[in-house]
Amino acid sequence: MRQLIAARLREPSTWAGIGSVITSAATAIATRDPQAIAATIAGVLAVLLRERAK
Repeated sequence: MRQLIAARLREPSTWAGIGSVITSAATAIATRDPQAIAATIAGVLAVLLRERAK
């Protein structure tokens, strides 16, 4: 489990996903805006999904 987390933290998409979750979750909670909710979900997926190998 520790290796999986370490591997994800090395991927740029994980950091972009974390940023998206932080900024859009606050907006989604405050306004219940569907776009903010979708951005939060996309951010969570960016954190959880692995990048494709080249």
